[in-house]
Amino acid sequence: SWSAINDSVVSVLNAHGLWLEGSAGTVVSYSSAVTMSGSAYALFLQGADSNTVTDSYIENQAGDAGRLQGGANYNAIRQTTMLTVSAGYAGLTLSGSDRNVVAGSSIQSLLGRALYVAGSSTNTVLDSFIQGSTAVYIDGSTGTVIGGSVLTVTDVFGSGLVLSSGSVNLADFFTCRALSTVGGHLFVDQPAAGLPMTTPIPI
Repeated sequence: SWSAINDSVVSVLNAHGLWLEGSAGTVVSYSSAVTMSGSAYALFLQGADSNTVTDSYIENQAGDAGRLQGGANYNAIRQTTMLTVSAGYAGLTLSGSDRNVVAGSSIQSLLGRALYVAGSSTNTVLDSFIQGSTAVYIDGSTGTVIGGSVLTVTDVFGSGLVLSSGSVNLADFFTCRALSTVGGHLFVDQPAAGLPMTTPIPI
């Protein structure tokens, strides 16, 4: 059901910060959520549709900062920072969730995959800053759009973009800038429609 969360600060340990389960039409704005948990998330949407998070700050000091899963569809995240400082975790994970939009946001995992998309379809990331040991990892997903964004790699063994497990139809990637602070490369572990392995990606 519809609700609004504005100008709020949530700080917790071993619990979700902002937890929208089964929610529809909720708007979160000008708020922050910080947690420290390997099994909970600062922003967690599950089975939640058509919600909006805007102009907010999301941080997990021990796990994924933001996570959409279990049919969290048609949601929008705009002008929001999502950050984890914990090794092996993501700034934002989209798992089993479709047709979500992230725009004008910062997604960071200094020691892991910044953006992780798994088993999902037709998600869009536009005009965003994405930084991690691997910036973007797309796994078993279709129709992902990444446009107008900056991908930054923080690990000499990391990648700007990884497509795996039959991920297909990546769109708009060539409007992005792929940067590297210490190394990095594009890696495709199998041919993927929409991004042939022979296509050079400057980093």
